[in-house]
Amino acid sequence: MNSNLNNIEKVLLRWTDSISDEEIEDFLSVQRRVFGKESIGIDSFNLKYKNNIYGESLIIIIYVDHSPIAARAFWRNDINGGIAFQPCDTAVLASFRGKGLFYRMTILAREEVLKRHTDALIYNYPNRNSYHGYLNLNWSLRKQWFYRIFFPTKFNVSQIESLDSAYFNWWIRGNPQKKICAKKIGRRCLIVSPIRKNIYGIIGQVMEEDIHDLKRIYSPVLVYKSADKGLFSKFFNITNLVVFGDDVVNTIPYYKMDAI
Repeated sequence: MNSNLNNIEKVLLRWTDSISDEEIEDFLSVQRRVFGKESIGIDSFNLKYKNNIYGESLIIIIYVDHSPIAARAFWRNDINGGIAFQPCDTAVLASFRGKGLFYRMTILAREEVLKRHTDALIYNYPNRNSYHGYLNLNWSLRKQWFYRIFFPTKFNVSQIESLDSAYFNWWIRGNPQKKICAKKIGRRCLIVSPIRKNIYGIIGQVMEEDIHDLKRIYSPVLVYKSADKGLFSKFFNITNLVVFGDDVVNTIPYYKMDAI
């Protein structure tokens, strides 16, 4: 396939309430070719986009020579009852990288989202590869989190964010790709996920009745996200929160990150 972008024949912007099976397959095919076994499959697509508890998301696909070569989504992920979207599942075939497709898809999708939802909040937690790209597109850094070691005897567990029950049951516990476990501390129940051997990151806390079907862990090293650096922070990547437009930053929790 010729990697010349002059051959772009179609840029598809499709809301998930009207996307066709063929368009879904085009989106997934780009994911498979870029990420292989780790890519999103049809079951995860349906859970994330078709059965989204908040509403429709936006899919963008770019075609060259009749084939999909890049794809992205603006995933509906509301914040405190307000309409919000998070860019995710970005995939560009290797021969088309470095040609501005990340910027193009971001700008086009952002414009389409704000056309339908003029007051929507758009936010993301970019990795180190895309972070500066967002800043170049006039997104603002609003918050940073750092991993710190969690000491139950010295830490007030109530400071850990409580997970929204509907969101937890839909996207965190309801998603078979999420490798989550439970750690009970006193009367509180922490939801954690493995980040390294015997090191688990705390996602948030839930009620005891929400963990009956989850694997329990008993003697792990626990770490949590904090706005303050600790001695442990240098061993892990920083989590950045970027936002397009105005927002109340404290209303966007860490656990809303797609890749958590």
